[in-house]
Amino acid sequence: MTRSTLEENRRYVGLGTNLLLNISPDDRRLLFGVMSKELEVTLRQLFISQKYDLKRYTELCSIIYRVFSLMIPLDDSDKHKQGRENWISRSVDYMDTHYMEKISVRDVADYLSVHRAYFSKLFSEQMGVSPVHYLQKLRMNKAEELLKSSYTISEISLMLGYSDPYAFTHAFRNYHGTPPGNWRRSMHGEVRKVISEQL
Repeated sequence: MTRSTLEENRRYVGLGTNLLLNISPDDRRLLFGVMSKELEVTLRQLFISQKYDLKRYTELCSIIYRVFSLMIPLDDSDKHKQGRENWISRSVDYMDTHYMEKISVRDVADYLSVHRAYFSKLFSEQMGVSPVHYLQKLRMNKAEELLKSSYTISEISLMLGYSDPYAFTHAFRNYHGTPPGNWRRSMHGEVRKVISEQL
């Protein structure tokens, strides 16, 4: 099978190079209810464009077997766990994986099939922080990391799921007490100071 044939087959079944890009939001919500991060990564490996030869054929067979093995529950009782501890760990996994998308607490509660207010109360009791603040912390930690790179503030805001740079700047200022541009300049100043002290 040639590369062009692989791409034609991928388009035929509705998949682009980004495996989950062409899935509707409703189907995505259902899919993430059963798909672990490891399964998602394994599925993405199926669509890596490479020369199709005997080695790739063997890799694809191995990946397919891996996909099926990841779909088998480890314990039959896992399917029936509905307790709070399972909700909280699943919600944390979901937020850790999808915080850079435009997800809200309602999306997380929908993923767990629980009411948003009830989920927020349980999450706050178990984690000591509200789910809104947990999502905000994830995004701000990633923002700090990205601000140390050469990305523009507009690019960073889009990467973190904000509607525009102003919404990101407002959220960053509320969290850190300073706009992202000032924070970036102060970090660069600290780096220069450390380098000059080492010389």
